[in-house]
Amino acid sequence: MKYVAAAVGALVLVFFGSQYVGERIDQKEQALCVDNFYKTVIALDVRGAPSKDEVEILSPFISSKLHDSLLQASVAEEKHALEMKGDEAPLFEGPMFLGVWEGASRMKAATREVMTGQITYLVTLQMMSPYDKDPNNDWKDRAILIQENDKWVVDELVFLIKEGSVNNRTLSQSFLPKY
Repeated sequence: MKYVAAAVGALVLVFFGSQYVGERIDQKEQALCVDNFYKTVIALDVRGAPSKDEVEILSPFISSKLHDSLLQASVAEEKHALEMKGDEAPLFEGPMFLGVWEGASRMKAATREVMTGQITYLVTLQMMSPYDKDPNNDWKDRAILIQENDKWVVDELVFLIKEGSVNNRTLSQSFLPKY
């Protein structure tokens, strides 16, 4: 009987140990996804709707839903530019993937948070003013991740006006009236 209890105990330890290891691997993959996404976003410095080439560069880090929305935005922007012949402002202005008009010079930190069953990262970004030598103007945006095709990808961005506010704009809201 004690051998059965020992075997059951060993199985329980193996099961919970593998769950813990799996969770740690997921967290590392999630953090790497967020890090790679923001490094790429900052390097590309996308202003307005991203080009098809820029969307493809981002595709390893974004969901298929976000990928398709960005391609639609790119097509809508091209169509708008042709129709307006430069007489009207673009449909999308400013940094597409950042909550601050000036853009970001680097990502300082990303903190994992589970909110209402979603995996999110509260991302602290920093802008370098062209007039100052010292970095200034930190702000936070939120990246929402999903698991798609066995990997973690960014599915949505929340541009935080003020932490805790319910009136925060999301990236997908930027697309709504445009097409």
